[in-house]
Amino acid sequence: MIARDWTASDIDDVAYCHGIVPMLAPLINLLLLAIEANQVVGLRLQKLQLGGSSAWDEYRLMMGEKIDAFGQAATTLAGGHGLDRVVSDCRTIVQANIQRLRQGGPPKTGPLHRVLDT
Repeated sequence: MIARDWTASDIDDVAYCHGIVPMLAPLINLLLLAIEANQVVGLRLQKLQLGGSSAWDEYRLMMGEKIDAFGQAATTLAGGHGLDRVVSDCRTIVQANIQRLRQGGPPKTGPLHRVLDT
């Protein structure tokens, strides 16, 4: 597991401190998304394994998130932003899911948990 939450500026710091070409920073951001998404999968599987109405709510949220995320990504790209912006937006949502699932809270409703609107 990742010991702390990484931000875009942290990624840039790592890229510069270790002499990594700054163009690799988006790749590092994508790698961190994959690691964090894996954490969400594990936490969700634990919740789904318990069953009950909470598991069903989590399942519905999970499916709805995929549709909402696709629409948000398409809108972001159509707005002229790059793939790194899409990855950063997804990481924001994934990190919110990690925090919520670790605390055992109920699934939030609405498109992308309204995280990107705040």
